[in-house]
Amino acid sequence: MKALKLLIFSIVLTVISLSCGKETSFEIGGEYVSSGSLKKDDLTNSCLPSKVNGSFFVDSFLNTTNYLDITVDVKQPGSYNISTDTVNGYWFNLTGYFRTAGLNTVKVQGYGKPILPINSTFHINYGNSVCSIDIAAILTVVQQAAYTFDCNNSQVNGSYFAASATNSTNNITVPVNVSSTGAYTISTTVVNGISFSASGSFSATGNQVVTLLATGTPTAAGNYSYTITGLGISGTCSQSITCAAAVGASAYTFNCNSFKVNGSYSTSTNLNAGNTITASVDVTTIGSYTISSNAINGISFTTSGVFTTLGLQTVTLVGSGKPIASGSNNYSISGGGNTCSISILATGPVAAVFTFSGAPSTCTVANVNGTYTAGTALNSSNTVVVQVNVTTVGTYTIQTGVVNGIRFSASGTFTNTGTQNVTLLGSGTPTAAGTNTFQPQTNGCSFDVTTVPATVVTGTFTCKIDGVAMSFSDRAAASLVKPFIGTPELTITGYAGPIGSSVEEFLISIENNDNSSVKPGTYNEKNFIVFPGGYQIVINYRAINPDQSVTIWSTSSNIINTNPPFTIIVTSITATRVKGTFSGSITNAFQGSTKIRNITEGVFDVPIE
Repeated sequence: MKALKLLIFSIVLTVISLSCGKETSFEIGGEYVSSGSLKKDDLTNSCLPSKVNGSFFVDSFLNTTNYLDITVDVKQPGSYNISTDTVNGYWFNLTGYFRTAGLNTVKVQGYGKPILPINSTFHINYGNSVCSIDIAAILTVVQQAAYTFDCNNSQVNGSYFAASATNSTNNITVPVNVSSTGAYTISTTVVNGISFSASGSFSATGNQVVTLLATGTPTAAGNYSYTITGLGISGTCSQSITCAAAVGASAYTFNCNSFKVNGSYSTSTNLNAGNTITASVDVTTIGSYTISSNAINGISFTTSGVFTTLGLQTVTLVGSGKPIASGSNNYSISGGGNTCSISILATGPVAAVFTFSGAPSTCTVANVNGTYTAGTALNSSNTVVVQVNVTTVGTYTIQTGVVNGIRFSASGTFTNTGTQNVTLLGSGTPTAAGTNTFQPQTNGCSFDVTTVPATVVTGTFTCKIDGVAMSFSDRAAASLVKPFIGTPELTITGYAGPIGSSVEEFLISIENNDNSSVKPGTYNEKNFIVFPGGYQIVINYRAINPDQSVTIWSTSSNIINTNPPFTIIVTSITATRVKGTFSGSITNAFQGSTKIRNITEGVFDVPIE
């Protein structure tokens, strides 16, 4: 059947070439894939800075308010895909285009719905860079507030420039009249690369003002309209925002004596809006700017925007993260070729002093517990016991880096000095079979963990054809690579029975025209493969007739004249399995496209080979 699909496609390309009389290029405007890395704390691997938006309720599908603000240090502009693993029933994914190098904040949308009311760790992937973020799912939905907008007095704040990321000065203030207290979520759709949102709880009725913060980077200059909506209410507001043309980099100097640390810093508390660094800068050239600190002890500071006037001005760097240990650390603040140093004291329990037995070589004690299987998430049985020698009692946090999709960590308090064992709990999902080496901390000993190959699980591949239930689960499996060529393509194949000359076969195939990997989403026959941003689907059903003759029933993207409607929904793709549904119609393409067969209740849950 794979050969059949390639034959169809070859015929179509020939027809296109003959009819158009010119060469068709599959290059999309000379687009390049971006390169860079996620901003993160090198010790904790936490994404920095980052923000979780929206509330995550058990058994409730995520919506446009459920997204992550993730910061990317872009080295080479171009297309990108940022995604996470699927944890507790939901995941995050975003595809787009970075137009400028430097720090870019993106809004990574959530999908699916939480299964359990637990705290989940997601690993965000961009190229070869990975960072993590924790999200808590809530058991019950809270009472939603009732309110109306005062659209006449809403106001846009801040300056907006194409290709310059928004910051805390960019917001919309909206007066509301609250008639019933409760939770609220107010947001806009993404227009020109940016959106606005706010969530919280009204504790009193009456007139109040809500500030919707901006996220994203404007893509072009012009005047744009934003519709403000509230979750659970019917009224909306419209707000116009003018975005100026892109500006070049500004020139400015620091006054290091003006740098001031605001807020308190505790090892038990995440930084908030009060944890900032203010500084005076002398602007000599109007333009964009980014000022940030290095990441030390689990926290960092950053700000960006556009200087629109010359002279002395005050900037505010917003902090993110949570201090790991108590004590004083010196942070370097850099921007525009300037650097200043400032000290920040974190309070909290005294950090323990200890060494690992066997460091810096193989751990003297390293008891690896549990089974490690590719594609199977770790649980409470996956632990590693290591030995340490404590010289000063106090709190500790021990963790490894992420290797092969998993890591090990532990935290607590040492109350006694001397030699003792610490149990590190594993987290994540192994991506491949093999033996990998882990090292707790940069000064720790090392230990190996062996991951075994994933257990081959029989696939499910069923549907109804003209109302008759059919199963193609025999040898049902998926492939992510096109045979002989090696480019990405999702193909699902199954058979109605064991190998034999009279076994019916069903095939589903999806291929992106830019040779990118197929992601969860909805695909149909309406996208022609040569269209920019498009894809091709192919459906083939090899039916065995009573006289043992064969009829090929199929449909595809617009490469033949008759294309019955067909929809494939890929709900999840992991390292080991792909799941989804399908339905639509197929025609007897090679017999003249004169008849139709209807496919309903199609389901696939198959292993990836």
